[in-house]
Amino acid sequence: MTDNTYDLSATIVKYLDRHLALSYLFGLAEMSSCPYSRTSMYKAQYQVCSGTKRYGDLMELAAEIYQGDELKKKEDDIKRRLEELKDSHAKLCNTPVVDRFIKTVATPEGKELLQKMIKEGTAANEGMEAFGFKAPQLKDLYAYARTIYEYNQMEKSVEVLKFLRWVDPVTYKGHEGRLWGQLACNISLCLSESKNVTWKDTVADLAALNDQLEITGV
Repeated sequence: MTDNTYDLSATIVKYLDRHLALSYLFGLAEMSSCPYSRTSMYKAQYQVCSGTKRYGDLMELAAEIYQGDELKKKEDDIKRRLEELKDSHAKLCNTPVVDRFIKTVATPEGKELLQKMIKEGTAANEGMEAFGFKAPQLKDLYAYARTIYEYNQMEKSVEVLKFLRWVDPVTYKGHEGRLWGQLACNISLCLSESKNVTWKDTVADLAALNDQLEITGV
């Protein structure tokens, strides 16, 4: 097949999760049977990546596509956006709820305690109290998980989403946003060959989402 002269990235990306689309495009580019030129793949990847906060990837892709003054302009814009991201991320992590999560649940001791409570079946009843949270604060943790997903911090995002599922199952076990988010995180992690998640885990996430969609009639 010859190189495709019409790039469909702009047409299809609005229907896809950009992080998953990028994983697909990165994988496709490495295939020996890829029907598209290296240049066209870089351009498609750049276009999709531009809608995310994956500025490291964006910088590398810009260097493959642009040259001279145009490259310098692109790099300066990406660096500016990266600095803004660092500032906003620091502010987010310093909010009381997120700071508490980082200093309690996300520590080795916190993870061990949560796993013990899950195993004993007490997480749903005692989890929030054990870690010092109140139910209204959990919506801020969910917002945090969504934000760091956009930063491509998949492992941290799924860690928060799993915590929400266990300590407040009434709200979050069947929460479709949490289910979609956890599935997307684990697909991305599997595609990047993370050692902390397996395709078996991901298939289980897909089954849980499918069950919930059947319940809601979607």
